Amino acid sequence: MFAKLILFDIQLFITLNSLHSAACDYLFIALTQLGNSWVAAPILVFVVIRFLPKDKRVRIIVVWTGTLALSGMGNSLIKSFVQRNRPPLFFERIVERSDAQAQQIKHHMRKSYGDDYPQIHLPGRVLRRRSFPSGHTNFSFSVAMILVLFFGAGLWYVFLLAALVAYSRIYLGIHYPLDILGGVITGCLFTAAAVIPAKYYLIDNKSSGDSVT
Repeated sequence: MFAKLILFDIQLFITLNSLHSAACDYLFIALTQLGNSWVAAPILVFVVIRFLPKDKRVRIIVVWTGTLALSGMGNSLIKSFVQRNRPPLFFERIVERSDAQAQQIKHHMRKSYGDDYPQIHLPGRVLRRRSFPSGHTNFSFSVAMILVLFFGAGLWYVFLLAALVAYSRIYLGIHYPLDILGGVITGCLFTAAAVIPAKYYLIDNKSSGDSVT
């Protein structure tokens, strides 16, 4: 069962990764940068300064920073525990592996692709280890959750941008679809678990009737 799930994940990755063009290479190399904290941080600081109450800005920045740090650390711990190889290293080593799971995967891949495994499209930086869950996806969905929890469901479209960042990781050949799903789950759950109580007790300060929104 697990081998079939991994096989499906690999086949879906191959299908999605094969859909590429020169223009999209530039687009997704640029979009994937939004999953880096050093790119997103200035944008979030601008949002705080421009749209949120002056007397609550310091607390909001502390909550946002702490939430993103905790979500990222939780995601990184899972990466270290799972130790899944990324697609480039997987395809380099699968031929040499002889364990039962690898044999089953190779058997099904030969049925679909013959003896020549598909070539991965790798237009950007090549990464090989710590694949699950996707860190860029975790970060982008954490940011999207923060914005929606603070500004309301009317900002739902930020999840579309987060989804594009997540898809860029498959397009660039360095994450599987299951890695992306894992990043979505960790980003949303860890962020909600941190932000909801922090916003209620530290930002909105319900005892005094204040609210950000």
